[in-house]
Amino acid sequence: MAETSFYRIGVLSDTHGYLHPALFDLFDGVQLILHAGDIGRDDVLVELRTIAPVQAVAGNVDLPDPRARPLIRQLETPAGRIAMTHGHLAHASAHDHASLLGQFAGFQPGIIIFGHSHLPLIEELDGVKLFNPGAAGRAGLTQHGATVGMISVEEGSGQVRLEHLKLSA
Repeated sequence: MAETSFYRIGVLSDTHGYLHPALFDLFDGVQLILHAGDIGRDDVLVELRTIAPVQAVAGNVDLPDPRARPLIRQLETPAGRIAMTHGHLAHASAHDHASLLGQFAGFQPGIIIFGHSHLPLIEELDGVKLFNPGAAGRAGLTQHGATVGMISVEEGSGQVRLEHLKLSA
């Protein structure tokens, strides 16, 4: 029986200048890394690029120089169309994410990745999957502990799975 293979995308946000050592094992073998802002230091992206190519957006902590990286990204991936923003510009609250849909209406993504709230979330709204990987920085940033996300696409079927992975308690 042939082994099922996957295209995997590591997703993180809100590192605030810190990369948890467990992240390197969790993201080992991913084909792409998406960082949804509040990076904190450019060295974070340099370190992530030792694992896989990285696409990132600026968060409110990364301002006032948004020219260093965009505030939104729209990507075509094996998981379909993915839109990414930090979430602070759409004023996405912990429980109201409708403003994110409007921000990307013309692009029609299947998945919107965002951060800012530090709260892990997988939710579907009007046929669009909303994915907040939570905060990947030091565990004290959130009561949920440090978390990241993973998007897995089964090659052949194209089935897409979103999940959260804990970096620490």
